Amino acid sequence: AYNHSCAPTVHMSLLTGCLCARLTRPVKSGEELTISYIDLYQSRAVRQAQLHASYKFRCACARCAPGRGTACVEDDELGAGLCARRGCGGLVLSSACAR
Repeated sequence: AYNHSCAPTVHMSLLTGCLCARLTRPVKSGEELTISYIDLYQSRAVRQAQLHASYKFRCACARCAPGRGTACVEDDELGAGLCARRGCGGLVLSSACAR
């Protein structure tokens, strides 16, 4: 069994009737292997609410840890659009987090 993380080390997928597990990044010997129980492309607040409603816990992974300064930035990036200026490739942020 795998525990949950919003920054999982393993991605599970079903391919032609076979459950496949692939690492999302290199892991160290003895490091816990984790999966996500929910859709990761949501804000921290939505992820926390879903985990609490469905699994009765609050996530404290690297993306959700209280006081983590980049959580607001990540939430903003999830809802961002791509810059329309030719060759830019950047993100257009609209969150109150940026203020």
